[in-house]
Order: sequence, then structure tokens, then C-alpha cells
Amino acid sequence: MAKTFKEFAEACWDTHKQVGTKMKGGKRVPNCVPKNEEGKDIPLSLYDLSELGPAAMKRRARMRARMGILQKKYGDASKAGVHPSRVSQRHNKMTVKKR
Repeated sequence: MAKTFKEFAEACWDTHKQVGTKMKGGKRVPNCVPKNEEGKDIPLSLYDLSELGPAAMKRRARMRARMGILQKKYGDASKAGVHPSRVSQRHNKMTVKKR
């Protein structure tokens, strides 16, 4: 039997299977995923980066260090009675914007 163009465009490859649809270029198209990656559709935990490698672990450590600095800065501001919108975001220590 001959397939119509619409059926041909919606079909996935033999090595892939359709798992719903997705938006691509403003149109809804089938979401084709490889058949051998059935168990990999679960996202990695944010706390388990050992599978991603040392670069991802270093990046995560830098992000945590930066977040600690920011939390300390805004904590110091709240203790001093300064509204968070008045805290300068350009400095690591709590400084108040001039206006």
C-alpha cells in the first residue's frame, strides 16, 4: 500500500518510537526517541552529577559557592534593616544602592 505524504512525514525511523508530539517551527510534529534509550527519559537528580563528569561537578561547586555568598549578603541586609531591592548586586558584600 502507498502511504500518503502526511503518513510518511509523521512516521518515525525503524530505530525510533513515537512518544507523543512536540512543537517544532510553530507546528506540532511527532516526538521520535530511540528505542534503546527507553530508561533514559528520567532526568538525572541534581545531587547525582557523578555520571556527568568532573567538569559538571566543578561547575556545580562554583554555583553553590556563589549562592552561599548571595545568601549571606541578603541575610546581612535583612539584619541591617535594608530592603532587598536596595542591595547592590555588583558587589559580594552588602552595599546599598545610591539611588
